[in-house]
Amino acid sequence: MPRGPCPPCPAGHACSNLPDQARGRGVGKALLNAMEELAVRSALRRVRLDVIDTNPRARALYELEGFTEASTMSLGPLSVVFDFSHATEMTKSVGG
Repeated sequence: MPRGPCPPCPAGHACSNLPDQARGRGVGKALLNAMEELAVRSALRRVRLDVIDTNPRARALYELEGFTEASTMSLGPLSVVFDFSHATEMTKSVGG
């Protein structure tokens, strides 16, 4: 799947799409940690993210960092347009 800049995200959302040369170097974990720290400082109790089925490495990282599956959405016939068929929402409690 080609990787490029992320499309604009809705207010209150962030988007990440690491370039290949950043993968496996701890960048994703650092981004997750920064997101969690910001959530705690903002008095949030939970963080969420979405991961697509064509990115099993990212999903493995999220699970390793304590995220769990909350729901899965199928794109149905639109999967041919977006090059993935399912998006999974994952959540994690933060702030103790």
